[in-house]
Amino acid sequence: MARTKGVCEMPLYGSEAASRRVADLEAALADSEKRLGQAQSSQREMEQRFHRVLELNPDAIYIHISDRIVFVNEAAVSLFGAKSREELIGLQASSLIAPSEHERLAEVRRQIQKHKRLVDLFEFRMVGLDGSKVDGETFGLEIVWEGQAANLVTVRDVTARNRAEELLRQSEFRYRALFEVHSDSIFVQSNDRIIFANPAAARMFGFDGPEGMIGHSAFSLYHPDTQVKVQEIREEIARLGDRAPIRPPEEMRFIRRDGTRFYGEGVGALLPWEGATAVLVVIRDISERRKVDQELRAALDRAEAASRAKSDFLAMMSHEIRTPMNGILGMAGLLLDTSLDEQQRDFTDIIRQSGEGLLAILNDILDFSKMEAGGLTLEALDFSLREVVTNAAQLLGAQAREKGLRLTTTIDAALPPRLIGDSGRLGQILINLVGNSIKFTSSGSVEVRALLEKTDNSKLLVRFEVADSGIGIAPEHQAKLFERFTQVDSSTTRHYGGTGLGLAICKQLVSMMRGEIGVESQLTQGSTFWFTAEFEMPAQSTQLKSPTSEASGYGLPMADQKLRILVAEDNQVNQKFIAELLRRVGHSVDIVANGAEAVSSAEAIPYDVILMDVHMPEMDGITATQSIRASDGQSRDVPIIAVTADALAGDRERCLAAGMNDYVSKPVDSSALFATIARQKRSQADS
Repeated sequence: MARTKGVCEMPLYGSEAASRRVADLEAALADSEKRLGQAQSSQREMEQRFHRVLELNPDAIYIHISDRIVFVNEAAVSLFGAKSREELIGLQASSLIAPSEHERLAEVRRQIQKHKRLVDLFEFRMVGLDGSKVDGETFGLEIVWEGQAANLVTVRDVTARNRAEELLRQSEFRYRALFEVHSDSIFVQSNDRIIFANPAAARMFGFDGPEGMIGHSAFSLYHPDTQVKVQEIREEIARLGDRAPIRPPEEMRFIRRDGTRFYGEGVGALLPWEGATAVLVVIRDISERRKVDQELRAALDRAEAASRAKSDFLAMMSHEIRTPMNGILGMAGLLLDTSLDEQQRDFTDIIRQSGEGLLAILNDILDFSKMEAGGLTLEALDFSLREVVTNAAQLLGAQAREKGLRLTTTIDAALPPRLIGDSGRLGQILINLVGNSIKFTSSGSVEVRALLEKTDNSKLLVRFEVADSGIGIAPEHQAKLFERFTQVDSSTTRHYGGTGLGLAICKQLVSMMRGEIGVESQLTQGSTFWFTAEFEMPAQSTQLKSPTSEASGYGLPMADQKLRILVAEDNQVNQKFIAELLRRVGHSVDIVANGAEAVSSAEAIPYDVILMDVHMPEMDGITATQSIRASDGQSRDVPIIAVTADALAGDRERCLAAGMNDYVSKPVDSSALFATIARQKRSQADS
């Protein structure tokens, strides 16, 4: 076929072929359009998914182009304190970061440009619209946003985490500082190897420093006699794990690196340590404390020995003085009951008064000793207040009359007739105060008053006053009146005498009665000594006999009660005195000189009562009483009354514990002795 130059010749096809070609072209075009539509749809779906991911992400996300924010998610709105997205759109992204961080921000952006993303996470101090600041952990990368190059930045609020980490760091610092500066040894062991130690541990065990202890065997630090106990503790910890109780500190012996031994208190507990379980051990060196304790124990032993020596001395002196005093006062009393001329009676009465004065001094010393030892207790018995006050006045009435003084008593009508308390100690206080007033008053009067101070249910407070017209006391001397071994001045001591214990004893007794004591006085104007004491009121139905009423028959012969009495006493003067005293009221008396003879006589003769001295040769009264009580004979249940010069705290209880029924101290008061005998015979009859 001929060709025309420059003209494109194309083969001609039939109409059928052309139609197919057109159809193919149309199909291809339709397919392309379909594929394009699918691609566009897919891109829209991807963009939607991308937006959804940005919105649902809990971290704050913003996108900026050339530092201008074009997108933020809801988390970013919340983090930066905006009310809506629009408040953030258009802002400079750098304005959300604290100015102090801008230099670092520029470096991060250079990294993003270089690597197209951040290689590492960075923390920035972020600034909200309201000025609030948070710690943000950021990550950034380059993206294409709406056909433009942009930066996507994620921000995670790590403020709380940073705060917790800071608190943890501070806590770790404090604990480490505590370990470092603590004076106790602290180390941590795992599988018997020390993995941590503080400086005190190194010093305590003789290492150059804490590092020198690392890897050292913890078990080797314990003394062999302590290792068994330590092994038991370790086994308990291994068996119980976290349930193992924290033991209290235990005293143990330890070994230093140089081999020297020392005592310490150790305690251990399980401790999590770097992902494993270790044991924390705390040890306190108690060597110095043990030394001080030993010195204190030695000092205490010496003090107790001195106290025992003092008590033994007082007991011996009490016994040695009371024994002859019993003879002096007893015989003087018997002599006064005989026919004497006026001069003889005067001389004998002087002997009796002198003996009673010496006995009062002895009793003051013994009372004070009891108080110092805490051995003085108060009774709680029903008594007549009027009788106690009246008896104290009657007892000292003769002294007042000899000096021409008027001694009177006044009882408040508001006071109940009977009270519950220690009438004996109350009388002792009154006698002491009244006696002092008589001693220091040359003319005029002494008045004793009992007044109702206040009532509280079944209790009442009574105020007692002893007022005199004597020499008075200067105000500057009144404060020391109630101190032991003190008197107003040396001239008073020389002129009036005394031990300086009476008022100190009164103060202690008043305190035991939950009261107070004091004085109101002016020099040459007389004095008023006062004290308060608390008592209970007996119930209306109470029918108790007071000690005073019980003694109403003292000294009288007991008609139809002639008793056979055994007296066990080694002192011949006391033998004669007690025998004569008993025979005068009609009793039959046998005398033995020691405990062994008392046991033999009691087995042979059915006595009604045995009066038993405590200190006797061959066998003492305590052992003799125990032997009589242990026998099967007729004397097993006979009333035994201690008649002894032992009058210290605990002596009465010791006698009763040995099996005696009652107790009378020397010098013997005849009324008290007869009342005690009568009481024991009544008790025996009632049983």
